[in-house]
Formats: sequence, structure tokens, C-alpha cells
Amino acid sequence: MMIYESSFTPIHCDWTKTKSGYFIQDIRHNEYVSEFVYDNDSTLPTGFLPKKSKILACAANQGILCCEKELRKRQCRYYVCIPITRERRALPNPNRTTAMTMTVLRPQPLRFRIIRLSPR
Repeated sequence: MMIYESSFTPIHCDWTKTKSGYFIQDIRHNEYVSEFVYDNDSTLPTGFLPKKSKILACAANQGILCCEKELRKRQCRYYVCIPITRERRALPNPNRTTAMTMTVLRPQPLRFRIIRLSPR
């Protein structure tokens, strides 16, 4: 089958205008820095992400991210981002959490749920 050949993904992405790649996040000078690398090491600008934001969770198949930006010490703002369309929405501020994940309920139209685990 063609989908098992190494050449399938680049051809499929070209036909469907899909971006296939991965996010890299690093800490430089005590700040989070993110890059999206795709198509033979090209990079997609990530300027739409809030500056100094940390990626907390990712629904990779649908291409959405949940990010946290520290505003002040112990005060954060949470965002959901769709990197390919450069969309970003702020979420209501939750209680402090110990862990966070994201699950996609259905892809078309996109419906997702963000799950927070809080201490008792």
C-alpha cells in the first residue's frame, strides 16, 4: 500500500495542502520559545502564540494546542491555539491545577475538552 511508503506523507500533504510536522519547545534565558518544524526542516512562524507561553497539552491529530502564559507570579492566562490557521482564544481563568490534558470529541466541526486535575 502506498500509505506505508516513506514518500506518502509529503505527497499527501502537498495534494491536500496539509502541514505535517512537530512543535519544539525550549527554554532560553528563562523564557519558553516554540517553533513548528515541517516540510524538510522549514519552520512556520509562531508569532501568533502568546509570548513566553508554555505548551501544556496538544491534540496532535487535530493540530490544536493548550498554552499557558504567566502574567505575574502565580497568575496565568490559558489559551487554545490552532497553529495552522493562527487562531487563538483565551480561556476563562481556572483554579490552579496540578495536571492538564486535552481530548478531541470530534474533528468536524472541531469539538474538544480540556481536562484539569486539581489537588483536593
